[in-house]
Amino acid sequence: MSEFPQKCIKCKRTDLPLKEFVYARSVMSRYIKTSYIKIPVCDNCEKDFIKYEKILKYLRLKYCLMCIFTITLFLTVAWIISAPYLNATIILTVFVISIISGVLTLILLVIHLNLYYKNTGRINKYVEIKMDGSILIKDPEYRKEYEEFLAFRAESSKDKSQENIFYCPRCNKPQKRGTIFCKNCGADLREFS
Repeated sequence: MSEFPQKCIKCKRTDLPLKEFVYARSVMSRYIKTSYIKIPVCDNCEKDFIKYEKILKYLRLKYCLMCIFTITLFLTVAWIISAPYLNATIILTVFVISIISGVLTLILLVIHLNLYYKNTGRINKYVEIKMDGSILIKDPEYRKEYEEFLAFRAESSKDKSQENIFYCPRCNKPQKRGTIFCKNCGADLREFS
């Protein structure tokens, strides 16, 4: 959660206690892998996101139904073409299964599209993980705060790393604190580190 400003990504409130919502998506870099980010959300928004993710799991059945539809339709056509004298009951049964799975696939697809465009509880309306694993914040106001927050963190970490570095008094090369002898000129640095 330290990657984000300390405010809810959905409702933008800062007065409520924040939780980490883990958003995971499969991305394609060199191999297919899962990329995770932890997003700050309040309790109510987290419930909305979890509810939508659960619904989404059930709607993934449309891909199984689509496979059943394709296979049974292919089998029906293949049987009709290759063996016109095959038992009509088998052909009719496979064809009915194909039609039922096609109709169910269409119904689930319509429900999914309806939920996708009307539901405010979907996390990818606010933040998205791209295929290369980078993060895209969709809200312009929150994106600006996010970029300012990252710049501030980078600046503060640079300052901390600068505190651990000093320069050799003889050759002026940077050295880490705690170094006894300069790696460049061999000067004794015990009094400086």
